[in-house]
Amino acid sequence: MSEPRNTERVPAPERVYRELRRAILEGAIAPGERLTTMSLAERLGVSRTPIRAALVRLQADGLVDSEGGRSARVRPLTVDEVEQAYDVAMGLEGVAVYRLAQHADDTQKDDLLRVVSRMETAAERGDRGAWVEADEQFHQLLAELTGNPLLRQVMERVETIIGRLRFMSLHIYPQGAATSAHEHRAVVDAIRDGEPERARQQHHDHWERVRQANVGFLREGFSGSAGYLLTTPPARRPRDEASATD
Repeated sequence: MSEPRNTERVPAPERVYRELRRAILEGAIAPGERLTTMSLAERLGVSRTPIRAALVRLQADGLVDSEGGRSARVRPLTVDEVEQAYDVAMGLEGVAVYRLAQHADDTQKDDLLRVVSRMETAAERGDRGAWVEADEQFHQLLAELTGNPLLRQVMERVETIIGRLRFMSLHIYPQGAATSAHEHRAVVDAIRDGEPERARQQHHDHWERVRQANVGFLREGFSGSAGYLLTTPPARRPRDEASATD
């Protein structure tokens, strides 16, 4: 289990939560893997109290299922919940980009452009970690800029599902990061140009492509988290050329 990229000092419960959440999203902890408070406390060098607190939060995130106060098991992804997550993301973020194209000020537009530029730079350098951080920040920023706390809360929940697919697809097709960054820029360009219908359509086209690719991975036997591949990858097909994360 790797250390968090952010080296700021944080309280033990928060640090443990972040490490475990990131490990599940990145695939370092496999779907179905049993997590015990004793083993995690030994691995992370903390008492069992912050471990228990972290597991409660991870269960609320939908990442683990509790097996009593001393253990939990990482939830596998299902095709149904993935498709539901994409339905929610496409709908809510579609509203967000539409309204931002109508009302965003120059500072907000510049903030979005700055994050997309980070995505593009990371894709060019092949830095998956930096790309994922920029992509996560982009979607968080969309939710924040709406000024709608309920939308933001729902999207945070959806991100726990989509985040696992983000790592999966990058693991399988790392070249897809450039495609996704290009599509994010197209959304931001429409927002900056003040064209809400175009922004919503660009956003929809991006999410629909990603949904089809990632649901296809799952149907064909790919894992959405640790071990990433549960079966041998199928032969590369034309639709996979642009397969990417979100």
